[in-house]
Amino acid sequence: MSSKLDAYEIIGVVAPGCTLLFGLTLLFPQLNSLFFEHNFSVGDLGLFLILAFVAGHLIQAVGNIFETVVWWFFGGMPTDWLIRKPQRLLNQNQIERLRTDLQQNFSFNLSELTSSQWHPIVREIYATVQAQGNTGRIDSFNRTYGLMRGVTSTLVTLSLVALVVAWPIWKPALLAALASVISGYRMIRFGKRYGCELMVEYLRIRAAAQS
Repeated sequence: MSSKLDAYEIIGVVAPGCTLLFGLTLLFPQLNSLFFEHNFSVGDLGLFLILAFVAGHLIQAVGNIFETVVWWFFGGMPTDWLIRKPQRLLNQNQIERLRTDLQQNFSFNLSELTSSQWHPIVREIYATVQAQGNTGRIDSFNRTYGLMRGVTSTLVTLSLVALVVAWPIWKPALLAALASVISGYRMIRFGKRYGCELMVEYLRIRAAAQS
């Protein structure tokens, strides 16, 4: 097992965790003495990063619930759009090529798949792309998606905490809520980019294999 954090853990977990801890120090100034003393040492930094890592995982748990609610309004995650009509991820030529490939390689009709049947196929599609070493852009979109999901969940959480702690002063809560809308938009955007890039790269690999 590697002792190093990978890029997703740093970007998608530690960064939102740091944001949460920093936001809490603004709402609870007494926490400043724990994190931001003048004689802040390397050991203190290590402790802060460990706490940020734990906080990041906790806030990503909130993010898992948050993304379920958000994507429900869009008819599911972007890759799920492909088994529904109308779909907004690929053009008609691409969707026909994907339908033909799934019929030949998985013996499935794309338009008849259920979510429980489709999700393992999506994972296999990713594995196919990963085996070719072509997941760089896809993983980059996924990391940014995870970051925005964590940041959005953090801002929503801080907004709710601010309402309780600072009421009737509501401006900090409003500011956090507005920021969460912006980061939520970015989360949705990169979720779409991830799904589209995954499918386009898979189609490119399949086309190259057949040529």
